[in-house]
Amino acid sequence: RQRVRRSCVTQQDNKPKALVAEHAVLSSMLLDNDCIPLVAATLKSTDFCGVSERTVYMTIMDLWDRSKPAEAVAVISELDETYETFVSDLSAMMGSSANAKHHADKVRDAATRRDLAKAGRAIANVAETDRRPVADILGESQAKIVGLSNREPDVVSITEVISGALKDAEAASLA
Repeated sequence: RQRVRRSCVTQQDNKPKALVAEHAVLSSMLLDNDCIPLVAATLKSTDFCGVSERTVYMTIMDLWDRSKPAEAVAVISELDETYETFVSDLSAMMGSSANAKHHADKVRDAATRRDLAKAGRAIANVAETDRRPVADILGESQAKIVGLSNREPDVVSITEVISGALKDAEAASLA
């Protein structure tokens, strides 16, 4: 079994997390750059629980955005030496990227649960202390919850990019 640093877990931390899935996603991305668009269409960098996982994800995405290979050596060279063992362990964790989307969905679910819990705490605080009309508080609370269901990943899907480019080209040809 590979050792992978558990950067976002503390004794008091009861927040929903899917740390094994986070590591599986990152490992899959390091193993097979072809799964990066699939993962990027599902996750935002803030979906990762810990700083180390978020940093590695953002580094992989940065390399990919620059059309560079996002494999372990390249990621390590972009980061400082404190990440070397972590990235090396991640790269050896998975033997296949076949379940990258499944793991990304687990990461996103845990992040949504964290966001929901945070919104719930904020709503409870407002309900207990705010003296505005109840209708205003309810409207604000509903907006917070609805906002959670409208989460967007950090990137736009290639379909949206191509569709937009085709519409622009069509409009230019008609002008």
